[in-house]
Amino acid sequence: MRVLTWNSQGLSKPGIENRLNSRKPNIMVVQEAGNLGGIPTANIDDACNKVHVLNIFNDTGYFTYWVPWVRTSPGGNVRCSLAIFSDSQLEMLRVQEIIDDPFCPPRPLFWAVYKTYWAIGNIHAGGKAYIANAFTHFCHAHPHRHKIIIGDYNQTPSAMKTISHPDALCYLTATKDATRPASNKVIDFAISSMAADNVCMPMPRYGASDHETVEIDFKES
Repeated sequence: MRVLTWNSQGLSKPGIENRLNSRKPNIMVVQEAGNLGGIPTANIDDACNKVHVLNIFNDTGYFTYWVPWVRTSPGGNVRCSLAIFSDSQLEMLRVQEIIDDPFCPPRPLFWAVYKTYWAIGNIHAGGKAYIANAFTHFCHAHPHRHKIIIGDYNQTPSAMKTISHPDALCYLTATKDATRPASNKVIDFAISSMAADNVCMPMPRYGASDHETVEIDFKES
């Protein structure tokens, strides 16, 4: 199964469409997906932290699922929304609010089930406590499925060694080169319950985003 992750830093429909059409992943997760649903700003607070099932994306054939999220409410930054694009309809759509800092609004973990046996989580992480809590919620929700949490962790692979998480998530798959060249850090990667066959950065950066697209091929079983 091929999975792509990209922090687009604001909605970039041409960039998303290009990645879907060029790489033809089974799943693509996007962080900072912007106002993908076109909801008026005045109504965005009521739409937040809910999964919205949108139309097929730009005639690509991919089903579109979007969770708007405003960093601070009201009048926050809807750019920080999450999206999942899938070549098949997803099941068990859920957004789980994860509290990291009691003085800040919670961030969401957006997950879904792909073809019954795969649980896919889209993460735009807060601090280390957030990541540990997200892993725990995800594993409890999907004890018998293959599990993949992929996205922008805002942590390096070496820092992840200090974050406790269930044994069910035992593989970290990351590129050798920086996924955010501006900081020279690898922060976009996957944590999973199965090994990956390949990882690469096949697409150039697009528009205002300073994140690379990361592509990971997972074993079928």
